[in-house]
Amino acid sequence: MLDHLADIESDLSAIHRIEDMYALSGPRFFRLAWRLAAYRGVMRMRAEELALEHQRHSSSPCDPRVAGRSDSSAGAPERVGDEELRHSARFAGLIEWGRG
Repeated sequence: MLDHLADIESDLSAIHRIEDMYALSGPRFFRLAWRLAAYRGVMRMRAEELALEHQRHSSSPCDPRVAGRSDSSAGAPERVGDEELRHSARFAGLIEWGRG
């Protein structure tokens, strides 16, 4: 929250017409600040950016919805043989092959 004080101050001013957020009691400040993402303002934009960033980072090769999908194909998963999997950086550390 400290990283966004100027954004919160701007949104409180624009949305709630609060001229001095520092004059608010702590509980009121947090009640209002917590809800700013619900309104069109800077904090909503920041929340949407964070959600997109989280979504980008959470879809990894470990995600069954993404694993096996080639970048150029939106269709069926590509078939990969054991040898390709063994040497693929994409699956490094995910499969224990054992010996033999």
